[in-house]
Amino acid sequence: MTPEVKESPRWARRDVMLTGLLSLFSTGCATGASAPPGPQAPPMSLPSSPHRGESGTLRERLRGTLVARHRVGPSTEAFELDLRTGIRTPRAGSRGWAVATFSEPDQQGRVVFGWTSGGEEPRRSGFDLLERSGQRRTLWRTDLPAHLAFGGELALSPNGSALAFLRNPQDPQAQKGTPAGFRLWVLATEPASSAKALLEDQFVLGGLVDASLSWLGDNRHLAAVVQGPRGRAAGAPQLSREEPDAQIVVVNAQNGEVRVTFPGRQVWASSDGASLLIRQHHVPEGLDPAEVRQRRAWALRPNDLVRRVVQDGAGAASDSRSASGPRIGPPQALAHVPPEITAVIGWLDDRYLVYRGDVTPGAPSGLTTGNSPLVGPKRLQAVKVMDSQTGEFLTVLEGVDPRWPFSVR
Repeated sequence: MTPEVKESPRWARRDVMLTGLLSLFSTGCATGASAPPGPQAPPMSLPSSPHRGESGTLRERLRGTLVARHRVGPSTEAFELDLRTGIRTPRAGSRGWAVATFSEPDQQGRVVFGWTSGGEEPRRSGFDLLERSGQRRTLWRTDLPAHLAFGGELALSPNGSALAFLRNPQDPQAQKGTPAGFRLWVLATEPASSAKALLEDQFVLGGLVDASLSWLGDNRHLAAVVQGPRGRAAGAPQLSREEPDAQIVVVNAQNGEVRVTFPGRQVWASSDGASLLIRQHHVPEGLDPAEVRQRRAWALRPNDLVRRVVQDGAGAASDSRSASGPRIGPPQALAHVPPEITAVIGWLDDRYLVYRGDVTPGAPSGLTTGNSPLVGPKRLQAVKVMDSQTGEFLTVLEGVDPRWPFSVR
């Protein structure tokens, strides 16, 4: 007779506890971001009309093109949106290769895409200039995958003559793509040429976390976020004691000479070249600054944003270091900043703030798909435009997954 095997009460209790924890975990992932009430927004959709409280005339004053990337089935789609007309146009030629990142459009509507070859071995990556007509021209390529070849920020000059990007000047394989290793490079687009490094011996770029590059309207100077002379990257967990805060430098893109230096951790040049929009440092009240510096990022707050006028005349008022280059005026508060802002996308005509933020109350919403089981779904957001002088605002895209990138000019 086979003896009966009795399960240990201790193991039985453990199984019950594990079963309960797994049940709670799965329930939390499914309901932690419960579907918001009201209509659901289709992904990347255009509002049929302004929502309650939004401006019905703001669109008529806008000049700019928004570029977006999102997933459609198994592929990635890129499209552009004319902010004045609301016309959405697919970017022909963007399918068939994985888009890693992209620049803002230049004045002719051209966009540079950073791409990777997908499953090919060895994996390759590079930059392609995409004409408005859909014609594509390769500017630069490498035998490294995108995450090792270049950082996440591309900046195309307003006239399209040069592309600025982040790259590791040392062996990328040894660096493992760490943010602290990335530096500023510039590539001429007409004709295509070899990329050259700037600021190699002076600064370390803000890396993949707080990377921020923006061309001034003269097509000769570039604003970039750096972290101190030979310091660590602004996005690194711990920053150098000598230069604890990130800085913004304006450099000559031809020779790398630093023209202007002032505090800030993100920068966006106005589409008309008249000003810079700056995200300043902000330490939440009651929080030790040392603790903040060790965090990779913290939430954007409306009072973080200031405007600085770009002044070319000699002797213009400025509180920044300058040497025979553009002078940057002192910071000025914006009259209106949206309280629901979560990320800045761009700064148009020294007045209009293009941003990603929470949906307008009563507008269609929803939850993201394709989520990590450890994080679960997130609420969909909206892309909006606000007139910083009057406070008028308008939703231009809804059903926006906060993980997808945008650019605008």
